[in-house]
Amino acid sequence: MSSMISISPPLVLLFSPWLLLGLVLAGPFLLLLTAVVVALAATAVPVLVVAPFLLLRRRRRARRVPVAAPRVAIQLRRAAA
Repeated sequence: MSSMISISPPLVLLFSPWLLLGLVLAGPFLLLLTAVVVALAATAVPVLVVAPFLLLRRRRRARRVPVAAPRVAIQLRRAAA
């Protein structure tokens, strides 16, 4: 009986890929997996397409707006010696 306990973790590691393969071959699981992949691709493609345009717009805007010189709030005057 104790030999079964010591063997069981490697058996779980051996049979878990086969279980995953069986689930992938099952229709509903494959349909759900396909829907998840399509949803991820549908959100990733617009981000990859729009990102360069946003970067260019930010770069052009930064080039167009001149940076004003910093204003000094308090003028320091030297005391007469």
